[in-house]
Amino acid sequence: MVALFSYTACTKLSLLQPHKPAQSRPHRTAQKAYVMTNPEQDSTLEKQETETIKVVSSSVARLSARCLSAVSAYDNTLENVETLDTAQAKFDDILNSSSVDAACEKIRSLAKAKELDSSLILLINSAYAAAKESQTVTNEAKDIMYHLYKATKSSLRSITPKEIKLLKYLLNITDPEERFSALATANSFLSWG
Repeated sequence: MVALFSYTACTKLSLLQPHKPAQSRPHRTAQKAYVMTNPEQDSTLEKQETETIKVVSSSVARLSARCLSAVSAYDNTLENVETLDTAQAKFDDILNSSSVDAACEKIRSLAKAKELDSSLILLINSAYAAAKESQTVTNEAKDIMYHLYKATKSSLRSITPKEIKLLKYLLNITDPEERFSALATANSFLSWG
């Protein structure tokens, strides 16, 4: 009977104590113990961490490359401001010519003197494109810009190096045997150009 009383008393005493709800801590501890004792899952976590580090580092590398490229482009732009100013002065001189023929002649003389640079060509092309698309520009101005554009284009063809002319010629040949024959005579083409 004493044993029964002590069992009943212990049970009642345990009921009188405040009941603590089950916490997730024992579950976490068990999970951590499982992770620590499971080498496959541990290596999987390490691989995931390594992959994450690789992704982050490649993202940082790409961002660094973009920043470096932007800084380089900005530096080049600052250096090219002088080139653009020179091209604008040449373009203004061409536009201030007494006639369209005189302007075209100035373009040809710039090409012969190897002063028809890419900035000037870009200015002439963009001015022609803007005039062509504009509704407010007169037809006479559009015609003038067209003549300047065509003069620039023909001047570029006249100063094209012989090697580029040869490559264009060879690339337009579709028959392989004919192309091979043309390649064989390429040296003579370059000599008489």
